[in-house]
This record gives sequence, structure tokens and C-alpha cells, in this order.
Amino acid sequence: MTGYSLHMGLNRVSAAHYGSDQALKNPVADATAMAAIARKCGFEVAQLADANATVGNFARALTGLADKAISGDLVFLSYAGHGSNVFDRNGDETDSLDETWCLYDRMMLDDELYGLYTLFRPGVRLLIVSDSCHSGTVARIIAGDDPDHPLHPDPDRGELLRGIPEPQARAIYRANADDYEDAAALAAAGARGELRCVLQLFAACQDDQLAGDGIGNGFFTTKLLNRWADGAWSGSYTELFGALTDDMPRQQKPARQILGDNTDAFQAQRPFSI
Repeated sequence: MTGYSLHMGLNRVSAAHYGSDQALKNPVADATAMAAIARKCGFEVAQLADANATVGNFARALTGLADKAISGDLVFLSYAGHGSNVFDRNGDETDSLDETWCLYDRMMLDDELYGLYTLFRPGVRLLIVSDSCHSGTVARIIAGDDPDHPLHPDPDRGELLRGIPEPQARAIYRANADDYEDAAALAAAGARGELRCVLQLFAACQDDQLAGDGIGNGFFTTKLLNRWADGAWSGSYTELFGALTDDMPRQQKPARQILGDNTDAFQAQRPFSI
């Protein structure tokens, strides 16, 4: 069995597309931390940061891993940066919104991501860690402006939240309508594929919540690193997720999604074990 990993972190995105560089402090550090875990656990490691973390570069890198990975292999994908949402065009979302990762050149729809995941062969384990905001209701807000916010109560720290606000996301969508219409069409085609691998997602928060940028690392990434303790953690994925749920405040509760066959075996394994 072989481990392959790809880690993306975006402290900034294209101002030409998003209206500003939507600056964050720690996503690249998060990607580096996840890459360090992967390297220590014996994975082949690749990273994409800032201007290199484009939709095209990411899609090519993940497609390459899908070409290489065979049954029994573990593919570890991590993303740290802004998350947002746009109108759902194919009717597969109960809230009528597609969640997105804000890559450098444009937002990438969750349907596009799913289409890429369908490329992986049966028996491949796909682990995804996403430290981003998926609600898209608040972007680049200084947490210190809200003294009651539980994630970063000290106004002197000036911490950020990892989400582009819904009105701004819609404006970005309208300003680049042709690009997103093409993306939606391709995503709809890809999303009709069948997921053959087994997939496990650890997300920093629920769809309707915000993810804090943290001190040194993202808030969720910090909790994950603390629990992992440089490899001292000996429990399963399920136990790790339970511990992270206990560690996080109710305003930012992590989410886990599990798809595919033979998920029980995957959940019972020690995290990051090839």
C-alpha cells in the first residue's frame, strides 16, 4: 500500500477575481503542518500555495493521484483557506447552495470536487481535511470586533474568519458568470459519476458556521495538531473526531462526512496510517 498526499493553503487569492486578495494569516502554515504529518507517516507529498493553488493546478494534481492510486492506497487531501457558497444550479442541495473552496483564480464548486473524487478506483481510501468556512455568511471579519465570539475573544489579536460573505460571493459569481456557468456545466457532468472509493471528510465546521483563522494555525488545525501530538495519538478516526468535537466550541463544531463502501473499516483505522 502507498500513501499519496496533496496539501493546499491560500493566505491570499486573486484580487482580479475576488475584488481583493481576501488576506488570511495561517492557511499556508496549515498546509505545511498537514504535509509534515504526511511526510512523517510515509506519504508522497505535494503542496500548492497561494498563486499556485489554481483550479487547473489542483485538478491536474488530483487527477494524477487518481491515475496512480490503486486499491488499498491512502490519498490524503487537505485544504486551508476561505470557503463560501453560490447558488445550486442542479438542484442537489437541500439549502439551494453549493459550497465552495476559494482557490486562487476562482471558487471551486463542491460538485466539481465530487466529480474529481469519482475518478479514484475502488478500494482507494480518500481522506480530506478542510479548514475553511462553508457558510459563506461572513468574510474577513476581525473577531475582536465581537467581544462575545468564542473563538478569538481578545481584540488585540485581530484574528480572521475563513469565509467570503454570501452577498460578496454572489457578486463575484455575477462578475465572472461565464466562468462559473462553464464550471457548473462541467460539475454537473462529473457529479453524475459513481463514487467508487471510500471517502472520509473532516471539516472545520458545519455548513452554517464559521471557521476561525487562529493563532499560528487555523483554529481547527490547531486542535487537530494538539490531539495528534506529533504522532502520539493511538486511537481511530472515529475517536479522533469525537475528541475534536469535544475540543471545539458549539459555535464551530467540526463535521464529518463518510461516503462509499466498507466505511467501518476505514473509520476504525489509526489516522494517517497507510
